[in-house]
Amino acid sequence: MLIRDVEYYSPALGRNTTYTVMIPDALAERATSVSEDSDIPYVMITHGMWDDTHSWLRGTRIESLLEGHSFAAVAPDARLSYYTDTSTGEKFYTQLTEELPYELTRSFGFTKNRARRFVMGNSMGGYGAFKLALSRTDLFSAAISLSGVTDIVYRIVECRFWPDVAEKNWGADYAKTLPGSDSDLYTLVRRALVSNSSLPELWQICGTEDYLYEDNIRFRRFMEEIAYPYYKYTEDKGEHFWDFWDRMLPSALDYFESKL
Repeated sequence: MLIRDVEYYSPALGRNTTYTVMIPDALAERATSVSEDSDIPYVMITHGMWDDTHSWLRGTRIESLLEGHSFAAVAPDARLSYYTDTSTGEKFYTQLTEELPYELTRSFGFTKNRARRFVMGNSMGGYGAFKLALSRTDLFSAAISLSGVTDIVYRIVECRFWPDVAEKNWGADYAKTLPGSDSDLYTLVRRALVSNSSLPELWQICGTEDYLYEDNIRFRRFMEEIAYPYYKYTEDKGEHFWDFWDRMLPSALDYFESKL
């Protein structure tokens, strides 16, 4: 397994940022000798709150499980952004959707083909995976949310979770501006369904003992009621922690493999 930490300058963030690539041995030579016909599939790994680019390496068996698969993985640093262009001026969403895909193709020959690009994350990153896939249907063909914050309006506005994080991301009036915005998954699903774009496949996974379980059940009901055509839901016994996400990881990686 080739694991490399990369630092590059991001105009969207106005500073240097980092990402970690994980490339199976079978793809490593192609990734380190980039040519015009390089077309390496990959999954973007979106991390949770207070996590970083190495969290999945520390918390799961992704290093060993990724071997034998025909795609690579990249874990970018999103800090506490909730994958948005923040009110403080750091444009994480723009960086991840506009800059990073180009950087990955230029540096490692990662694919430009939507059908060969996926996104997966846990907690804040599970929310981020669905947000990125639904808002940029031209970038990702499939997304997996593991214990995701599927109802951000409920958690941020009604439950008043993480008010300091919310204000930095969406501004002082976030209670008014967040519902119905580009950060509201319910809104993004409705928009995607009425658009003429190709819809991403969405797989929602949550543990039955997770503190976000009821949020995930509400989102599941919504997706079934609205008849989103490429959606599935899985639950199993487990809490909001790495042992559950690690247990789900083999099936998640196999799912992406089946799309290639």
